[in-house]
Amino acid sequence: MKPDAYAGRAFQAYAVAFHLMMMVLLILSALMRTDGVFLYTLDDPYIHLALAESILEGGYGINAGEYASPSSSILYPVLLALGLLIGGGDWTPLALSAPFSLAATWMIAGFVWAVLDRRVSLAAALLLGPAIGFVTNAFALPLTGMEHSIHVFATVLALTGLYRLAVEPGQRGALVAVAVGTVLCATIRFEGLALALACLAGLVVLGFRREAAGLGAGVLLVLGAYAGMMLSLGLPVFPSSVMTKSDIAAQVGDGNAAGLIAGLMAHVWEAVNMRWGVLLALGGIVLTAAAAAEGPERRGRRVFLLVVAFVLFAHVAAGEYGWFGRYEVYAVAALLIGVLPVVAGWMRAPAAQLALPILLLVIAAPYFWTTAHTAAASANIHQQQFQMRRFAQEVFPQPVAVNDLGLVAYGNGNTVLDLWGLGSEEARRLSANNQWTADRLQEITERRGVSYAMLYPLWFREVPELWCPIADLVTSQVTSASETVRFYLIRRELEAEMRAALDRFAADLPGGARLTVRDCGAG
Repeated sequence: MKPDAYAGRAFQAYAVAFHLMMMVLLILSALMRTDGVFLYTLDDPYIHLALAESILEGGYGINAGEYASPSSSILYPVLLALGLLIGGGDWTPLALSAPFSLAATWMIAGFVWAVLDRRVSLAAALLLGPAIGFVTNAFALPLTGMEHSIHVFATVLALTGLYRLAVEPGQRGALVAVAVGTVLCATIRFEGLALALACLAGLVVLGFRREAAGLGAGVLLVLGAYAGMMLSLGLPVFPSSVMTKSDIAAQVGDGNAAGLIAGLMAHVWEAVNMRWGVLLALGGIVLTAAAAAEGPERRGRRVFLLVVAFVLFAHVAAGEYGWFGRYEVYAVAALLIGVLPVVAGWMRAPAAQLALPILLLVIAAPYFWTTAHTAAASANIHQQQFQMRRFAQEVFPQPVAVNDLGLVAYGNGNTVLDLWGLGSEEARRLSANNQWTADRLQEITERRGVSYAMLYPLWFREVPELWCPIADLVTSQVTSASETVRFYLIRRELEAEMRAALDRFAADLPGGARLTVRDCGAG
């Protein structure tokens, strides 16, 4: 191996080692805030774990005998089910996310080294390692327990492979990378379909028509099988998680063309009025201009740049942002991969090389906040959703209604009615059509045999008069949607039993959580 190759491997190893060190520090700091209980920074991965349990039992949903599609991924619940099957337990999401996240950092660092023509100064290299991790939210993202780290990996794999094909068409390994990345993008997140389609088009233009046709057929087969399964279960093609969080997906799912167009226009306007939307839109414009400036002899680079630009514009048109730095992060990684070849020619001087990591760190500013608040977010989940789970499964194990589904449902043998709609298609439709009324709440909870509810009062201001607002759980608010969860007793004959349970529950609450027991007549 040549000396510059050794230096490149050392740079990649440094970036990965820094990444690993930061993840370990975040996990340890989170454990110190949660009394040693390992918890993710969001409640969402526990929804997927509950779905994975259902898959292992031959169902697909949250409650036995009721079909629902609460996962925003085709593949991720299946991977989680396999992890649970081999005994991964609560650690399964991290065991899946962390290796993919580290692999993405390795590939990005290698791409940076290669594109900058192996002429990276020591000072620039020392800054670039951490900058790569921060700009892709790589340290905090695996601790969300969601599939976004795999999505970032798939994006980087597909785009770096496409770049290698564009500059050296004979690389079969690069073709394999594009193929694997494309399939993984299409199946790990529905947002990944834009990149999958763009890569397939890029392969066709680059002359790999037969390969693109076979790959496209495979992707269509998987998507068709998933859609067929959802329809056979009486569910929409899009998951409830996508339908509840994306108006555009909801309009597509409902076949509302006029609403779709209006939704796209509103979404673009909203995007260009926020930091990430502006950055991605500008990136797409720069890459499109750079592609137009490429000469005919560099056709492959032009295709690559246009593919990345399409991905960025697609996210501006229909993508989501935020939610603890996870929704847009794959597009930020795509932007980095796309822009690097454009600016590489200006990075020969050591001073210019130093400008690159500094720019990346400026871009990554929101992810500094995410990283810094990771331990507090885990503590928030411990104070709120974990305590709700403890109450629902250990202290007062009765059928319950919630609007934050994950930890309460995971491992729960009783009915968990999700009034937000992720775990219940009936509830999702009521939410989507703004049809929640006190009478509707009374009817659906009675029909489902629900004994009590744990809800954000900000989300459900109108509840049935017969419900007793018996207690408030007040916690910190980092990733939870509200700091207050109100406990409503629905079956009034259980009042004495529930009050005794609340006394036991309050005695073991962690620091940062406070329970106030109320009179049933209190508003």
